[in-house]
Amino acid sequence: MDSRTTQTLAKAEPFLSMPQKAKSKKQDKRATRQMYTWHLNDSKFDRTQWWQNIPDGKIEPVAAVYELVRRHPIILAGRMGILDLRKRHWLDPIKYLSVYGLKSWPNLNQKLQFCWRKVAGNLKGVDCRDASSQCASIEADVATQIKVERAFTQKRYRQITIEKVSALIEKDIIKNPPSAKEMEAGIQRHALAAYRNGYLLLAVAPDLVAEKAKSLMTQEYREHQVQHRIHKQRARYKDWLPLISSFENSTLRHEKDSSQVFIRYRRAIDGICLI
Repeated sequence: MDSRTTQTLAKAEPFLSMPQKAKSKKQDKRATRQMYTWHLNDSKFDRTQWWQNIPDGKIEPVAAVYELVRRHPIILAGRMGILDLRKRHWLDPIKYLSVYGLKSWPNLNQKLQFCWRKVAGNLKGVDCRDASSQCASIEADVATQIKVERAFTQKRYRQITIEKVSALIEKDIIKNPPSAKEMEAGIQRHALAAYRNGYLLLAVAPDLVAEKAKSLMTQEYREHQVQHRIHKQRARYKDWLPLISSFENSTLRHEKDSSQVFIRYRRAIDGICLI
């Protein structure tokens, strides 16, 4: 668990019933364990093990990610108001789970499950992003944004249906294409946002043969990964739900030989980067 997460959780000690200063190694271990069992003491937290007796192939990876991440101690900090969620984007996992994370996956309606796919992104190596979130043309995105802005700002489009507006906007764009100033301003905003979100920015000549462009972009992409030491995290989502069951069952039964299960569970939780 990284230092920022640890510092945030330290503020949550009163809510976790953790001693402010551990007087012994035994108390320290107990306090640490309480950080990972907070949800077992919350009556509102639905810990139904709905995945029991369901074949692995029938359980979506995104559901396994949801069940693991909603048990992270930082979610309690979000729920208790220790984190200022007002400044966070609505697609932030902590903000989402602080509101909806008490529900098990089957109890989320279709809309909330859809939103979680957007929120989850690439957590724990399970890529829930759609194609447009993985790779996009900044130039095309800017042109689309200009079309939308025209549709909502020009009076002549306000009293007609979306279908008619779309057709008229397309004609309008052909007659009155975006100015260089409009495009450059939009490209600047989009490129900067992409850079800040960790995206690789490429400039490709538009007159290349498709195979040549593909080869060059692949080469640049691989070199970027090597240079920045980017390694795809291996997703072990098939192990997470059985691990949750083993950990929670052994904890609730107060089994004495549960330390190894706790170590594995803690390692899985600590591998989630949320802050």
